[in-house]
Amino acid sequence: MNSIKSLSENCLGGSCGRHGIERPKGFWTGSQAYYRPWPRGTTPHGGSSLDGVNRRSRRLLAVVLVCCLAGCGQKGPRRYDVEGTVTLGGEPVRAGEVQFEPDPDRSNTGPQSRARIKDGRYRTPRGKGAVGGPAVVRIRCYDGKSLPEAPMGSRIAKPYETRLELPHEDSTQDFDVPVSHLLRGRSPAPLLKGSGSESRSTKPRRR
Repeated sequence: MNSIKSLSENCLGGSCGRHGIERPKGFWTGSQAYYRPWPRGTTPHGGSSLDGVNRRSRRLLAVVLVCCLAGCGQKGPRRYDVEGTVTLGGEPVRAGEVQFEPDPDRSNTGPQSRARIKDGRYRTPRGKGAVGGPAVVRIRCYDGKSLPEAPMGSRIAKPYETRLELPHEDSTQDFDVPVSHLLRGRSPAPLLKGSGSESRSTKPRRR
C-alpha cells in the first residue's frame, strides 16, 4: 500500500519516468488525481478510440437528418398564391375545386396546385400555390349540399377547363364557367342567371 502511495506521489511530482511510466500530459493535475479528456479519438497512449469514431458517426447522422428535414437545399419552381372568384353563368359557385397545372404543351413544368371553392371564392393553400407561366386550369362545381359520401355535395356542371398565363407573383384570378356546362336536369334558378362567358383575364395581386 505504501509503495502504491509513493508511486502516486512521485507521479504527481513529475518523476514517473524513473519508474518506467510515462505520464500523459494533463492526465494528472495538482495535488489530486482526476480525469481529464485526452485528444479526441485517442487514448492516453496515443491509440485510436471507438468513442471518437462514435462521435463522428453521430455528427454525420445529425447532418444527414438536418439535410433531410430541410430538403437538402432541393430547389424547384417557385410557387405563388392565387385567389379569386368562381361563378357559373354569373352566379357564385357554392362548392367545388380549382386545379392549376403547368401547361406541358407550352414547355412549363412543376407541381400542381389545388384550391377549394367555398361560397364563390377560392385561395390556394399557403406554400402550395401555383407555378408561374402557362397553365391549364380545371374547375369542378358542386351544389354545396354536403353528403356523407360527397362532402361538397352533388355535381352541378361538367368539368370546365381553360388555359391562361399565370404571372410570376401572387395574383387574383376570376373564372366564370359557361352555362353550357350545366348538367342536364339541373335548373339554373336560383343558382344561375344571365349568360355564361369564358374565364376573365386576371391581374397580379400586390402584397
